[in-house]
Amino acid sequence: MGVIDDFLQHDRILVDVDVRDKDQLFQIASERLAAACRISAEDILAALVRRERLGSTALGQEVAMPHASVEGLEGIRLLYMRLKRPCFFDDGAGSRVVHALFIIVPAPANQTHLDILAEAAGLFSQAEFQKALRQCDQADQVREAFRRWNERNPALSDRDAH
Repeated sequence: MGVIDDFLQHDRILVDVDVRDKDQLFQIASERLAAACRISAEDILAALVRRERLGSTALGQEVAMPHASVEGLEGIRLLYMRLKRPCFFDDGAGSRVVHALFIIVPAPANQTHLDILAEAAGLFSQAEFQKALRQCDQADQVREAFRRWNERNPALSDRDAH
């Protein structure tokens, strides 16, 4: 199993989410992440927006990995959202996003945070992986896709998870 498999829980996988814009995407993500920890949705949203102001977390190829370190957070939390229709990052003129992997980590961030980012970037850079995710209708199928693709790519799953 890869690092993502350790942290991506069933209740934090959403498929065919309909959002009007990036602001609504971040709001929904913050609320869902807050339900999984003792940090308020407002504090999570503020951390994500602060990080996004440093530079877009949209990677291209319809993928974004919004991430932030959050004061007082106990443990890493991930949330995967596949959008029903693309959402534009960067004021509508930038990258189209269909797959969003939100990552929040305790402050200060550590090596595991970097491992998750590297693993996700490696997975999402593969068109076949994205295609597999688009075919998933349920959270369990998405989690299985992450696990299965990590097994296919030993270089992604051989890193220490903790």
